[in-house]
Amino acid sequence: MKKLGISRRFLGWHTWILLGYSLFGRGFSYVGIAPLYIGEITLFFGFLTLLLNRSLSKLIGHHLPQLFRQPAPCLLAIFVIWCILQTIPYVPRYGIDSIRDAAMYYYSFYAFIIAIILTAKPDLLLFLLRRYRRFIIVFLLVLPITWTIFQAGIAPDIPGAPAKVIDIKIADAMAHLSGCLAFFVALKPPITAFLLLFLVNVGYVGSQANRSGTVAFALAFLVVGINQIQSKRLWQILIVVGIVLTFIIALNPNLISVVSDKVATIFSDEGSSRYQGTKEWRQKWWTKIINYTFYGEYFWTGRGFGINLATVDGFDPFQNGVLRSPHNGHINLLARTGVPGFILWLCTQASWGSTILWAYIHSRLRGLQYWSGLFMTLFTYWAAFMTTTTFEVIIEGPTGAIWIWTIFGVGIAAVQIYRTTPELLDLSPKQALEPSPEEEMLVLQPALTEFKPESNGFIGNQR
Repeated sequence: MKKLGISRRFLGWHTWILLGYSLFGRGFSYVGIAPLYIGEITLFFGFLTLLLNRSLSKLIGHHLPQLFRQPAPCLLAIFVIWCILQTIPYVPRYGIDSIRDAAMYYYSFYAFIIAIILTAKPDLLLFLLRRYRRFIIVFLLVLPITWTIFQAGIAPDIPGAPAKVIDIKIADAMAHLSGCLAFFVALKPPITAFLLLFLVNVGYVGSQANRSGTVAFALAFLVVGINQIQSKRLWQILIVVGIVLTFIIALNPNLISVVSDKVATIFSDEGSSRYQGTKEWRQKWWTKIINYTFYGEYFWTGRGFGINLATVDGFDPFQNGVLRSPHNGHINLLARTGVPGFILWLCTQASWGSTILWAYIHSRLRGLQYWSGLFMTLFTYWAAFMTTTTFEVIIEGPTGAIWIWTIFGVGIAAVQIYRTTPELLDLSPKQALEPSPEEEMLVLQPALTEFKPESNGFIGNQR
């Protein structure tokens, strides 16, 4: 039996961690011993994977320079350096709070680690795709259960932590449902009963979504719909959703006013006071941050990482220091890094999004349906998370940030692999996503197990 390589071990472990974050939310992030929680432990595992790699010199001398031919990783590196410069001066004063706030950027090292690993071993991209296929199955089966427990308030508290064992953020759940939708429609994996499971989750969990989750999912659906308008799977979903909605509205006509009221608060200043209060609070805070950065004394460096923005800006409704973020990751970065850091952040995300979009268009014009499906899935996932970041605390914590930077890293690697090894995914979706018998065993075992790969290194590729 050939032992599983350390790179695949790390990716296998990492996929389990991502599953935990998606199903248990903030509660899962407290696994570990402070200040080394599961997100930091896995990040250390990633660095160790690179250091223990037998081809470390090749990784640094060949694969890393290849990645930096793309604008996104270059801009990300500059952005991280800028953020570090806005952190170091505040560590003596704010201590652990500076490190805590720095999670907004230090989780981005996941992107570099994953991109380097995948670029060095392109066949691991297929491994991740198969793992994500399993993620969809488990996620759609278990989410209604964990969501019910969370909503019922019966999840036990975590000793010494301000969270419960299950502490799910609905915006995160809607972003994941967006990714599941894109993957199913664009890549067409052979997932039995996906339509039923997906609709159950959208109907049960999605019906309770807040504004950010609703907008994120609607945007993702729009992106997929525009680019996959001829997909039979998309039309199957639309037809079934239309029938179900018609039936529900017939039973409860008041549902129309509830939904329209929620949507109206997103685009106008009119609507239910239930939603309007939080909207006005956010707008006032965001306006104040924009004023003291773009037009004030914090233009160049911001307030730095460590200071409690809610307290210093006068927007802490509880007066206990728990609230630290203005519920907008972009504005939060503006406040902490100043206008230069904010511009670097926007350019980093815009360059990644445009690169993935270019790769999608290029592969689709070449008739590479599987590559174009992958890029469409990545773009949809990213767009959903960027939307929720605008309204929620997402990039500030591991639950959303690690997912975002994982998608970022996979996207960087996918573009590089597409340029150098396009034949990797030059096969049908069924071939690419159907597991080998060895992988079927691997998914049921812990990540650190033995594994016998296919002789050609491409599991499921029998060409």
